[in-house]
Amino acid sequence: MVRLRLVLGHIWENISIVNIRDGHWKDFQITNPLSSSYSTVEMVRNSFLLTQDQSGRPGKKTLIIESTNSSDPLKAGEVISFIIGDTRQGSGGYLVAPALSTIQLLVEEKLNNASDWERAYTDSLYPTVETGGVTLKRFKVIADSTIKRGNNVNIKVQALQNKDSFTSSSHLIKNFTGTIEFSSDDPNAYLPQPYTYTLQDKGVRDFTIRYSTPGIHTLVVNEVGNTSRNGTSNPTLIKRRNEWYSDYNAYWGSMHSHTGIGGHALHTPNYAYEYARDVEGLDFYGLTEHCTTGSNNLYFDWSILKNYGVKYNIPNEFIAFSGYEWTSTGEGHRNVILKNAENWDAVPCPYDAKGTYQITKIDRLLENITGTDSIFIPHHSDKTMATMNWSSYKDHPNQPLVEMYSWHGNSEVSGTEISPSGIGVQQYGNGFYVREVLAAGYKFGFTSDSDNHFGQAGSNTKANGVRYFGKMGITGVYAKGYNRNQIWKALQERRTFGTTGGRLLGFFAINKHFVGDEFTTDQLPHIKSILISNSPFVSVEVYRNGEEQVYYAQPNVTKFEFDWIDTNVTSGEKYSYYVKGIDENGDRIWISPIWVNYTTNSISQGMPSFGVEKSLNL
Repeated sequence: MVRLRLVLGHIWENISIVNIRDGHWKDFQITNPLSSSYSTVEMVRNSFLLTQDQSGRPGKKTLIIESTNSSDPLKAGEVISFIIGDTRQGSGGYLVAPALSTIQLLVEEKLNNASDWERAYTDSLYPTVETGGVTLKRFKVIADSTIKRGNNVNIKVQALQNKDSFTSSSHLIKNFTGTIEFSSDDPNAYLPQPYTYTLQDKGVRDFTIRYSTPGIHTLVVNEVGNTSRNGTSNPTLIKRRNEWYSDYNAYWGSMHSHTGIGGHALHTPNYAYEYARDVEGLDFYGLTEHCTTGSNNLYFDWSILKNYGVKYNIPNEFIAFSGYEWTSTGEGHRNVILKNAENWDAVPCPYDAKGTYQITKIDRLLENITGTDSIFIPHHSDKTMATMNWSSYKDHPNQPLVEMYSWHGNSEVSGTEISPSGIGVQQYGNGFYVREVLAAGYKFGFTSDSDNHFGQAGSNTKANGVRYFGKMGITGVYAKGYNRNQIWKALQERRTFGTTGGRLLGFFAINKHFVGDEFTTDQLPHIKSILISNSPFVSVEVYRNGEEQVYYAQPNVTKFEFDWIDTNVTSGEKYSYYVKGIDENGDRIWISPIWVNYTTNSISQGMPSFGVEKSLNL
């Protein structure tokens, strides 16, 4: 008997990835021809049976066609057509999550129950199906955040389905062919001519503009003939010379996302790097596949994964790293980024996987990798699914950062803050939140990231069937140059900030020391900060030693600058300070701490002075 099997998946390095998780598509519903996820088969005769196969890894689904008459087998030259959604009978089509973008259709055959499934052709010869959003609602306009006067600003314009939201996905309209036009708040800006999208653009297109005046500017894009379909860029700061922040540019990136090689996600590494660069316009990116999924990971292969950073890294254009995720139920989850991953023959992992060696405890892990160009970033520390052990090292050079936010929610503090994923959270007071570990003396800079499982870092997408949803976060770094060494230096030195996905911008210094610094002084801590967003800030806060809120303002402006001197400090004590802003849309920015060792005895013991605050008009 001949059996045929249709497999939906992806191809990676000549390996078929077929284990697509439950919830990423609707179930096959063979018995109901009017279902929106109805699947059927069209054939030249009627002696075949269509069934489902859910054997193997959880969530794996395939369609199987087999002969119902052993004396009437499939003949050479006969055609069987798989139909995903039978629109002739009223189906709206088989529901595949719009976020998936690309799915490959593989047909395998099995001669009898004892044989293995085999494909008659090489994987690359099988067809693919692309999916995306349907109805254009807005444009996402991504712009460089900081630039010198006179330089071009890089712009990326996406055609998207939904409004940006903490509660809904926003998918790319890959077949958009409308015309867009540009306007700016700088009347002398050099803007592109109107542009008509083609199908080859797949919903996203790059442009350049040039602003003529220093200050903060935005670009507006709208569809010609329908101005209700529009989008405004994130703010671009055209820097003046000799400002206290002028030495640094802000760059955006992601160091926490997955594809099918992680064992329970979608797409391929090539897709992930190209999506980060070409669709989301990230400045740097590192893929972090699971080396373990709670046991041995049969898909993980470090000998291949380690080379993607070299493959995609282009100085001054796109900075790429390779990495992985170190996952332990008893020690916590950590994203791992390696500066020169191609030189690592094997990496530490809690379980055995191809190209790894086993280390199960975080202290031993940090001791093992001390002195290497590697960064381990704890994430979703507040979740009960993997109890976080921060390690006994409070200031380890290979663990300088912590992920403050991802789509799982906010690990800063419990209570009213964001925690949408539905995964159980730890009780505040037991040392699992970022404010708590700062109060305990740990030294962490901040990142935010996505934990996206479609290979789409930075995108605001979720899977079908996922009840809870939060926007994907994004990490910013302050660097003096745009190459792998400078981005790496910024990460090591904690010159970082994180947001809940919006490209909010901020700068922060104390006594002329910048984000991430530690210094000793006999001067009172004098804080200067600037926060910039498209939406007014409803609150701006400064936290000292993690848990003390020592400054609070409700500025209700889009550009906010404040100076504040902390007079309530004690000689011989050490203090950390970080800045947090929340805008009207609920987007947050967290700027990494600065650590101050205060030494003089000539101090005021009074209450903090809240200094001078003002809106910023550059």
